Amino acid sequence: MLPTRTMGIFGAIGVMLALFYTLALLPSIIAIVPLKRRIIAGNVNADGEHIEKPSPILKLVDRTIDIFSNIGINHAKVVVTITAILAVLACIGVANAQFSHDPVSWYPDGHVLKKAIQLVDQKMDGSMSAYVLITTPEENGLYDPKTLKGIEDIENVIKSFRYKDAHAIEATSILSIIKETHKSLNNNDPAYYKIPDDRELIAQELLMFQSGSDDLENYADTNLQIARIDVQLAWSNVLNYRGYTNGLREAIRDQLKADGLEKLDFKVVGLLPIFGDTLNILLDSTIESYILAFVMVFILMALLMGNIRGGLIAFAPNIFPIIATVGLMGWLKIPLNIITSTIGCVIIGISVDDTIHFMHHFKRYSHLHSDIREVIHKTLQTCGRAIVFTSVVLVGGFIVHLTGELSTNKEFGWLLSTAIVIALLANLILAPALMMLFWKREEISKESGQEH
Repeated sequence: MLPTRTMGIFGAIGVMLALFYTLALLPSIIAIVPLKRRIIAGNVNADGEHIEKPSPILKLVDRTIDIFSNIGINHAKVVVTITAILAVLACIGVANAQFSHDPVSWYPDGHVLKKAIQLVDQKMDGSMSAYVLITTPEENGLYDPKTLKGIEDIENVIKSFRYKDAHAIEATSILSIIKETHKSLNNNDPAYYKIPDDRELIAQELLMFQSGSDDLENYADTNLQIARIDVQLAWSNVLNYRGYTNGLREAIRDQLKADGLEKLDFKVVGLLPIFGDTLNILLDSTIESYILAFVMVFILMALLMGNIRGGLIAFAPNIFPIIATVGLMGWLKIPLNIITSTIGCVIIGISVDDTIHFMHHFKRYSHLHSDIREVIHKTLQTCGRAIVFTSVVLVGGFIVHLTGELSTNKEFGWLLSTAIVIALLANLILAPALMMLFWKREEISKESGQEH
């Protein structure tokens, strides 16, 4: 889909611009307008640099980071066990997650747009439309009584066919014109509201109708070779439209075969199949993108950590927030639609960013210290503030969706904010716990020796 490709292109351009601004523009601005530092007199760190005096907010953040990281360090087995149990429960929720796309249901009850759609469905035979185009093999093929009766059977199939909550309220075609004209020419006798059995009579009646009205153009082409059946449906879940269209095609094909009219060609067109195919394609491509993103993230983490084992350890804090959030949606019966399904994309970017910071500094300090506890504390002292403040800013940015009018925007806001918090806890608690349990001590010692 063009919008998806466009988002990918400009999203990548935006990321590269952000990289340029960070590496080139921001240092230039800082060089021109230097930041003021509050130095603690007489205190220097291990590198000989003066220690900056932290503000009360930074002190609170540092204490919070220490509290959470100590949970992962001191209770590593418990943390990993609880995470595994939560992951299993989340997977059950993921299995029960349902795809849905019903924009009308997003509006609150009583909203003018929602009431308008419901009124059209009740009073005007449905707010959604589709068309069945039936093509005969020859010009003036719609004069054939057998063909017209086959179209009548198709109308009946359309009116009776149902897929979940998608079904036709009304189906109209050239048959209504033919039947009404035939009845009018026979003293309006209801018994003559039918398709004549004589081809010539049908031709004459249609010619007579055409001479006094142009309504026939709404249901057939000028050569009377293609007939159009207008199908009106009530609004329903858009994701049901593809199943409805495919099922209707099969039902029509079976009816034509039963009538011996396989020579007739037909197509189902209109807004309904377009909406159905578009939404299904977008959701299918979203799932494919997630799988590709997971593979690429794992490869990136393996390269960062230097081996597959380290890549798996680093991958866990990235995948868990996504599974937990989608699983929560499954348990709470919140459907995945074209808006909420993008949560995973955002979380991948946020969580990967935080994890890369953590793992990069972890690798750095593992060369300098042999005690894994000290390595983890040094790591979080270096990148922990950035991870926390980034998460706080993002939650503040997305939580404003709760003030929106549409229910799906509210769901997007609080679900994404929840996922960001889970990603933060995964990096502050789960990542240290995994390092305590699965990072090989001998690797640290060896690397430390090489560094020295």
